[in-house]
Amino acid sequence: MHDLSADERKLAINEIEVLAMMDHPNIVAYHDNFERDGLLFIEMEYVDGGTLAQYLASQAKRIDERSILVIFHQIVSAVRHMHEHNVGDFGISKKMATHQGAAHTVLGTPYYISPEMCEGQRYDAKSDVWALGCILYEMACLQKTFEGSNLPALVNKIMKGQFAPIRGNYSPGFRQLVRDLLQRDPDFRPSAAEALYDRLPVLLNQFRYQRLEEGEEDEVTEVRLNIEHPSKTRSPKPPRSVLYYMKASESSIGLLPIPLPPRARIKEVSISSTHMIALTTEHLVFTWGEGKKGQLGHGMTEAWRAKPELVMALKTKSITASACFASDNGIVMTCGDGTYGCLGPTATGNNTSTPKLVESLLTVDVSAIALRGEVYSWGQGQGGQLGLGHEEDCSLPQEVTIPEEHVVENVRCGGDGTIFITQQGSLLACGNNERNKLGLNPRRGLISSIAEVGKVLVPTPVNMMDKTVTMVQCGSSTFTVVGTIDNVLYLWGTRRVQYQPREVLALYASQAQISKGGDAQPGSLHAQSQNVFLVVDTTCPLPRVNMPPSQGSQREREEMLNQEIEKLRAELENQKRTQAQMMSERVKQEERQG
Repeated sequence: MHDLSADERKLAINEIEVLAMMDHPNIVAYHDNFERDGLLFIEMEYVDGGTLAQYLASQAKRIDERSILVIFHQIVSAVRHMHEHNVGDFGISKKMATHQGAAHTVLGTPYYISPEMCEGQRYDAKSDVWALGCILYEMACLQKTFEGSNLPALVNKIMKGQFAPIRGNYSPGFRQLVRDLLQRDPDFRPSAAEALYDRLPVLLNQFRYQRLEEGEEDEVTEVRLNIEHPSKTRSPKPPRSVLYYMKASESSIGLLPIPLPPRARIKEVSISSTHMIALTTEHLVFTWGEGKKGQLGHGMTEAWRAKPELVMALKTKSITASACFASDNGIVMTCGDGTYGCLGPTATGNNTSTPKLVESLLTVDVSAIALRGEVYSWGQGQGGQLGLGHEEDCSLPQEVTIPEEHVVENVRCGGDGTIFITQQGSLLACGNNERNKLGLNPRRGLISSIAEVGKVLVPTPVNMMDKTVTMVQCGSSTFTVVGTIDNVLYLWGTRRVQYQPREVLALYASQAQISKGGDAQPGSLHAQSQNVFLVVDTTCPLPRVNMPPSQGSQREREEMLNQEIEKLRAELENQKRTQAQMMSERVKQEERQG
């Protein structure tokens, strides 16, 4: 201490003060300090298991994801505790006591310093979050996130924020957490509290479900992470999804399950006029329907595929979106009909039956194949479907003016109309409202008659009788179907000739299932021409059917299912022919009027 400057002595005293403040099971405890012969001694709790660095250095092979998460949860819990006491900065702890809650001094191990520290900018608790990302990456890869032969080379790599992809059997959610913690812009990094309470429980639960299904007790997770088990009399079941085809008649509605893997959790469904795609949370892609242009991605052209089948060419690509195929490392792939350049510039005019890279996007990290936030539209403006206040066609995106009291969260486009879902759960619509398919007509009284709204050129509120809408789909050019927060589906238009919103389906788990902790929630809605598909997320157990072979063999059940699927195919073909005839008649009518 005698040889230290005044500032250096202040830093040493600060270290002691900080250690004395910390009282957390995952922070090495401070006991006392004393000075002897000009040397400062700090008495700390003895850590008999060694340091994390020593543990990682002793590993001959990669650590499994669950073990990493258990350790990382403890680290994040400790950092969250530090931040609550305005303490931060790995390497040497200090109080962030300035009035902006930020610090200037750069101290600590250079491998974990953040880009803002490298640039000499003010930094805050988000710099510790960057260091957490470096540690999580290092536990998975057993090497530093950023390395350089000298300090300038190391700083240069940190400033660019580029690191090698994580190899090994780690889940997409794990990889995404690393990327989020290592965002160059600190505003986009989650806080330690968000990582602890929002992100890590989701990742840990997937292993908890697996172990419970196998009949194992998860004692380590229960003790160390303070995650309580439910009643020992029953084991919780992980959620799964069922994709239903809704069969509607004038008197009833039936739900026909699509034969996807029974324990799959559906993340996204995309449905075109010819084929269907289902993407699971395991990033597996299943396709079925018409494959004449190779759009199913199975490496061949085919007239029709009745049942969903895994696209093997995408099995290792970690797909995150299914309209085009977007992987978790920002790569976009397409397959199918290349007419009009819809598969990308390199495939213009050519069809492909196997997903191919969109090479012009290789230099761009694609995170989503959609626009979010402000609303823009372009294309054919007939009927006011673009919501721009006119019916002119637009080749460039134009911003849509949304009423000030509404914030749009999602958009769905139909054949000649558009519907917007707001954050408040209300609906706006614009375009052709023939037969009230957009729900823009005022509600009728018992006796009074009112003029119907033909078309609307700007987003206009839809009367949903104070229902909170969570999902919506425009079916072909004739009807609309919505789902509300209370698990009820409403439909209007020509699908069942309903001119006002009418409840068509209420979805609930049975009382017996609820008593066992089961639940059922609509996941998403999808429309294909006149057909409606519904994804249901449920924790209810798979049905167990014990039937004698003579009363219902597996082959007989498959034959019944194939018959239903063939009926669906025939309906699709009839609807396509009808739609083509309607389009032809419309073109002829326009030519006569012109």
